[in-house]
Amino acid sequence: MEFDKRIKFVNAYYVATALAILKLILNSTTIIKTDDTVDLCFTLVIALIFLLKIMSQTYSIKKLLLLMILTIFFVYVSFKCNEYVIMLSWLAIIGFQGVDIRKYLKISIIIKAILILVHVLIYYYDLNFGKISGDIYYNFSGIMRYNFYLGNPNAVSGLITWTILEYIFLRYEKINIIDYIALIVSIILIYMSTRSRTMLIASMMFVVLLFVAKSKNSKIHNILKKVSGWIFPFLAICSILLSIFYYQIPNIEYIDTLLSRRVSLGNIAINNYGLTILPQRVDYQNRVSFEDRYDMNLTVDNLYIRMGISYSLIILVIVSYAFYKVQGNITEKEAIFIILYAVVGVTENYILNAFICFPLLFLGRVIYKEKKEIGEKQIEKFNIDNYSNV
Repeated sequence: MEFDKRIKFVNAYYVATALAILKLILNSTTIIKTDDTVDLCFTLVIALIFLLKIMSQTYSIKKLLLLMILTIFFVYVSFKCNEYVIMLSWLAIIGFQGVDIRKYLKISIIIKAILILVHVLIYYYDLNFGKISGDIYYNFSGIMRYNFYLGNPNAVSGLITWTILEYIFLRYEKINIIDYIALIVSIILIYMSTRSRTMLIASMMFVVLLFVAKSKNSKIHNILKKVSGWIFPFLAICSILLSIFYYQIPNIEYIDTLLSRRVSLGNIAINNYGLTILPQRVDYQNRVSFEDRYDMNLTVDNLYIRMGISYSLIILVIVSYAFYKVQGNITEKEAIFIILYAVVGVTENYILNAFICFPLLFLGRVIYKEKKEIGEKQIEKFNIDNYSNV
């Protein structure tokens, strides 16, 4: 009876996941208009389901107190910064115990694929008949960037790419030359549509990582795991130092140009708001200018800078420590997704949303004693034998 009850909570987790993905699309789409009340209802329902799942798990007193403190802090950060996805992602991470990641990803892929396809079809229909509505984006060369009515083209590129990567994760053991070709073609098509240069570079890097990880060399696998543990804190430190010492670094403008002004914008953000121990709300509508090169709203796409100036250095340290600790409990397959995750964080802040970027969910293993990936054939045995060993 107790086991059946816990399985119901795991199934409820899948329902919350589906709702979170639907919320994600509703927040992005310009096809359907929803007000803040609808978004708040989604947030409350999702949070409640995740909390019920978390409460169904068993903890030692020490871990229970730690999780309570951390949860209160993450909720506080979400309210202070008015970004509730931080809270939902945290709840998804600590509630992931006993959840079959393959089933989770299948649900995610199906929902995202259907909703993205609908948007793409409507967008191309309107494009062909000259009915495009809403914001129209162009790159510096004047080429139109398609957003498929789903917001900023960079974020759209990320959403589509990570959905494809979810499929690659599921197919990893059976991947072949056809999959490599299909992946590369998909990356090129996404770039031609969205003109997201940073996501193109990260995606091509992932293809190389995928090829390397598929080797049978255990030393290479161990190196990938080590890199996955250190790359997040390393890039966090590099991002912050590059922005702080912008004027002291020779030829930094070349790096800034490569990263589409993210370094100089980070310098402005840190100078205006400073690095903070506790969360603070940042006005991203504030107009900023830089050496007569640009005049625009303050945009902080670098996740590490955004965490440092807004979500708090405490959050940045917690996430960095978690990635470092989890390296001993992942496979080489999971390692390359973590590496990609950290690299994308240099240019995109949306990756703190666990319902876009699933590698965040691996961090739950730092909290509970779960061994690497749980597949469909392993899930039942895990729930019976290990569910309470937290």
